[in-house]
Amino acid sequence: MRLQLLLFFGFFIMLLNPSFSQTEIDFSKIDKHARKAPKEVEQDLGLLADYLAETTRNDMDKVRGIYVWITHNIKYDYQAYNNGNKRLNKNNQDVLRRKKAVCFGYSTLFKALCEQLNIEAELISGYSWDILTSNENPNEPDHAWNAVKIDTNWFLLDATWGRSTLDKKSTFVKNNSQDYFLITPKAFIKSHLPEDPMWQLLNCPIDLNTFFSMRSKMGAILASEEKCFDFRDSITSFKSMSIGDQKIKTAENAMLFNPSQEMKSALASTYIDQAGILSNQVEVLDQKTEATKIIRLQNQIINLFRKAVPLSKLYDWQWKLFINTLINQAVISYNAKVSENRKETLESSIGLLSEAQKLLNHPDDNFFKDQAQQQCNTFLGVLQKELRSLKN
Repeated sequence: MRLQLLLFFGFFIMLLNPSFSQTEIDFSKIDKHARKAPKEVEQDLGLLADYLAETTRNDMDKVRGIYVWITHNIKYDYQAYNNGNKRLNKNNQDVLRRKKAVCFGYSTLFKALCEQLNIEAELISGYSWDILTSNENPNEPDHAWNAVKIDTNWFLLDATWGRSTLDKKSTFVKNNSQDYFLITPKAFIKSHLPEDPMWQLLNCPIDLNTFFSMRSKMGAILASEEKCFDFRDSITSFKSMSIGDQKIKTAENAMLFNPSQEMKSALASTYIDQAGILSNQVEVLDQKTEATKIIRLQNQIINLFRKAVPLSKLYDWQWKLFINTLINQAVISYNAKVSENRKETLESSIGLLSEAQKLLNHPDDNFFKDQAQQQCNTFLGVLQKELRSLKN
């Protein structure tokens, strides 16, 4: 993902790298301790986190220690960057072992180390800006950084840019590690635009067009005292959600913020990923004793697929999962007799089977189509016969 260009124009450097608002804090002891971490603790998240916390007095110190250790030890992965940001690390352990990462690896490692010390942190995906950035709105995010909660307040930081930047010759240059440590939101927004506006931490969020095409207007917006958005309440509500619902909420907000086809596809993928997680939960349930729970989960799966279908083309396995869930829901609802209104149950099951039939032209697997069509036809005959008898 794009690294900020190292510029030699004093005004522009000042614009992107303002003085940290807490420069009066003496972090020298914390920084020295972080840079001297022994090799035996650097391969384990828990041991490393415990070491970094040894000389700290509070959460601010702990966050500083994590940030300094990462920016001092994790090199930017030039190979991955030059290959289109292809991630060579599968997890945080790989980052610790290789000591190389792109922005996603920096951000996930920072979050993981914070969590080891019971500090809330979030990985933020978004858009970066530098003096050579095109004025055209991008189709999808190109960078990742972090938000971290210290005491009751949220702060922003970027360990990737704290480690390295690109100069005009596309040469990586090591940065001053304090440059992107807990920058004020009004300064951070000049180079970092979260895909979810909530994480701007601003009372009036900057939109995509302003960030890329109308930057001259940013000053007036940031200077305004108007409060048109309560990011604190939004974050509190967000943090009360399940992990799955948080992912969906983020993807929905990101798509509304930038309704490109790429973001619509990303939202569809998020819906389907959650549907897959719920489907795995259904598989371990007993249809005889846990029918009500299965019906509830399958209803959520169906609704997630209904949201995904208009946004992006589904793969074969996704169509099959959707169709199978519709058929299973119809059968289980019919057999479980969870509703006292038999006519309502029959009509609902018939509707699910009819929906499945309409979708059968999508998968390329003819064997699956034939089997599913036979199931639908057979069961529809049973349901329709019973429904006619009730009406008579």
